[in-house]
Amino acid sequence: MKAHTADLVNVALEELVRQEERLELPAFSTLDRMASRIRTEVEAAQCEAIVARMSDAARERVAGMLEVVEGEYQSLFAWIKQPARRATWSRFRAHAERMERVDGLGDAVFWVGKTPPAKVAALAEQARVLSVGEMKDIAEPRRTALTVCLLAQVQAAVRDETVVMLSKRLSRHLKRAQEELLEIEKRQKETTEQLLATFRDVLTALRGSGEAAPGGWEGEASLDDLLALKNARSAIETAGGFDAQLAELEALDAYRGSNYTALVERFFKPDRPTMFKTARRLSFTATSTDRSVLDALDHVLAHQHLTRPLVADRHPTRTDENGELVRLDFVVRAEDVAEDRLLP
Repeated sequence: MKAHTADLVNVALEELVRQEERLELPAFSTLDRMASRIRTEVEAAQCEAIVARMSDAARERVAGMLEVVEGEYQSLFAWIKQPARRATWSRFRAHAERMERVDGLGDAVFWVGKTPPAKVAALAEQARVLSVGEMKDIAEPRRTALTVCLLAQVQAAVRDETVVMLSKRLSRHLKRAQEELLEIEKRQKETTEQLLATFRDVLTALRGSGEAAPGGWEGEASLDDLLALKNARSAIETAGGFDAQLAELEALDAYRGSNYTALVERFFKPDRPTMFKTARRLSFTATSTDRSVLDALDHVLAHQHLTRPLVADRHPTRTDENGELVRLDFVVRAEDVAEDRLLP
């Protein structure tokens, strides 16, 4: 969208030159006055459209942003123009309060409606450089429209900062899980060597048993077979017992193929309340027809109050062609993590 007078003049000159009839080009001052008048009329119509979408209460609330409330040292208009502090997790509470306060001023996105983003940005930038006194000198409805456009930009910026903060936090947890997996693999090297030694002893004890009498294991076992079983059991007991050996095998299998996703939960647990608060504050939209991640998020939010370790894995209302509740997809795939498909 061409929002500046110089751009409008250039467009007018291009159209005049493109005409088949040979037209005499007017003076630049004439084109400048025409472009300025058209720009003023269009901008006035856009400002009127913005204000028309607002209720009387919303207009009063936006107008009150230019006033200093008793007990405060500055107006809300001056406050929202201040750049937010760097969005880090340690300052998340203050950042969440800022987002809640900005959102409480009204739905600026709805108010600006279909106003071109370039125009919204231009009006917001004009409001940003003006003081409260200068804003009060501007006539309505332009003054309200300038404030609304600035508010819309601030609300979007606050959400962008929150998304960046969450993305960095998620990346940090994933990195910590990967580092923890490396430490586990180092510790498991000794365990693997011990399991291999135990398995070698078991194979040595069982080697040759049952060969002399095929099917001997199915019927009455020979003394050699019983001795082989005894030696195999003794090797396992010496290594720590059946339960300990099985537990070590399960631990090795849990992280097979450099699977670090099982370790992520431990790092996210302290952030659970903050994550829930953020998820309820932000609005998520699917970028494709696959809603599995959004369905899983809705399911988790619906069971936020539960403290038991397991919850149902089926959608509470959605059914398949057989009339059964649809099973939700909670699997975090390695390729999704690698391509940041699950990050905000």
